Amino acid sequence: MGVPEPPPEPRLRSRSGRRSRRRILLLFALLALLPVACRRSPGLIRLALNDWPGYEYFRLAQQKGFLDPSLLDLRLLNFSDQSAQVQAYLDGRADAVAITSVDAVQICARRPDRCPALVFVIDESHGGDRLLAPPAVTELRQLVGRPIGLEDSALAVHLLHRAFELHGLPSPPPSLQRHIPPSRVAQALRSGAIAAVLTYPPLANRLQESEGLRILFSTRDLPGEILDVLAVDPKVLRQRPEAVQALIDGWRQARHWEERAGDSARLAMARRLGLSQEDLQLAQQGLLYPGLQEQWQLLRPGPSNHRLDLERIRRELVRIGRIPQGTPLPALDSRFVFSPLRPPAAEPDEEAGSPRS
Repeated sequence: MGVPEPPPEPRLRSRSGRRSRRRILLLFALLALLPVACRRSPGLIRLALNDWPGYEYFRLAQQKGFLDPSLLDLRLLNFSDQSAQVQAYLDGRADAVAITSVDAVQICARRPDRCPALVFVIDESHGGDRLLAPPAVTELRQLVGRPIGLEDSALAVHLLHRAFELHGLPSPPPSLQRHIPPSRVAQALRSGAIAAVLTYPPLANRLQESEGLRILFSTRDLPGEILDVLAVDPKVLRQRPEAVQALIDGWRQARHWEERAGDSARLAMARRLGLSQEDLQLAQQGLLYPGLQEQWQLLRPGPSNHRLDLERIRRELVRIGRIPQGTPLPALDSRFVFSPLRPPAAEPDEEAGSPRS
């Protein structure tokens, strides 16, 4: 009987082999995650706005899903007046603001480092901003030497001076300008604390209805002068142009959708603004929405229609002591005007008439 062979020694697992397999598994896991890692997050834009009818399309775009979520993360900041919007931008709490060109020039005076670019003309105020007075006041000259209520904004002061200038009257000095919160304007008129008020929808419509006020002056008397614009921080514009484009495209889609949806869409807008449909229609009649060619003419590079307007606004604000000499002007950027427009993502439906929660 032969000598038995010794049993084979147990094979030891190679530590290097285990490490290699782990590396391979880890590599596959990383490759699986690569598309997610490479996908860019949507650009954040914090937009400050108030209850002006032309700005309502930004809210409608967000509500109806017209904003491309892969490009834009929109945070809407709602304010009761333009001065609060401007302050939010100045404080760095907003990346963009829907305001007038006049207020944009004032921003440049206060924060030259964040002097915004104007990338989209939302509308032209064509009677929307109004100087209102009780029925006993029939002429603007009756307001000389009397206190007038208005917002603490560059636009309000500019319009007040322009109103009196057009009629060859001395402009009200600061001592006769009363900055009153919207909620207290009606009481101030009844008590005689102010003789008139410079305001805009929806407050203007409410005051005309509840107090029987008459229009002594409106932006209809200043054709082409007062534009509402989308003003964007130049740093945000450099870093997130796709988000800015998505925001503008969303506004345009909301506007097109409202025109197609008709009364149901307008009812939703009116309810959110606290207006009747009739009052919203009247407010819209005081606005003009420029088409693509008009946008291009206003925002095009080089000498443009609005560049001349901005220079005139700057001269006027310097003259009345609202801004210093040498204030820079907002840049004009027309690259977003002729962007292809996606078709609306939703058809008009029954929910359009419901107010947004």
